[in-house]
This record gives sequence, C-alpha cells and structure tokens, in this order.
Amino acid sequence: MQVVVNAGKPEPLVFHVPQAFFDALQQRISMGSKKKRLPNSTTGFVRKDALPLGTFSKYTWQITNVLHIKQIFDIPEMPLEITRSFVENRDGTYELFKCPKVQVESIAEAYSRMEKQPTIRPLELKTFLRVGEYICW
Repeated sequence: MQVVVNAGKPEPLVFHVPQAFFDALQQRISMGSKKKRLPNSTTGFVRKDALPLGTFSKYTWQITNVLHIKQIFDIPEMPLEITRSFVENRDGTYELFKCPKVQVESIAEAYSRMEKQPTIRPLELKTFLRVGEYICW
C-alpha cells in the first residue's frame, strides 16, 4: 500500500533571486493598480546550513486568479500558455497539438467550393494551469 503525504497539495515554489529581479517582479505583480500590492505575509529567516548564507526575508503573495498570473509572467518573448492541447499517439505517448491556422474566406467562395471537405480535428486532451488553493478529497 502506498501512502502519499501531500496528495493534491504540492509544496509551494520558493526562489532565491537578486534584488533587481525581485523589484521587477514586484512591479509586475502590482501592474494595473495605482497602489503597490503588498505581500500577504513577510517573514525573516537565517540560513546557516546551505548557500547562500545570511539573513533573508521571505515574501509570500497569494495569487488565486489565473489571468493575474498571465499578466505577471506573460511576455512577448515567452508567452505563458494557460492551456495546452495534446493528442495521444498509437504507442501511448502524447504529442503537443498546435491547431492549424484557418484562413477566412468570403461566403461566395465558400458556397462555390462545397465539394471541399472540412478538416477533421483529432481528439484533443487538454491541460490547464491551476492557480490557488484546491481541496482534494
């Protein structure tokens, strides 16, 4: 029998970042608001057992809206994908599915070419970015 201690509740992500990166991230968290968004909790701790050694502050923001996460982390060079689609291969593996671009044509052109069959989309399996606290039974 296998016992899972943190079933459905993964440990929070903890990052050690330079001050310049932290300032930029804090600005992006507060973006769209006139006031600077303060962390939900702040704690100080001393780290003696591993690098980097010293006294540090731990800031915690509880962000529960997926659109706010997208606003913070989405940049032109690397867009944040909230959903991803996959197709299952015959051997049981999964492959990322990119929906082909559809060209828009006029109604007259569409009716003149009725013999052309529409493309059939494969069965898509989707993953979603989950944000916030979830209760797992």
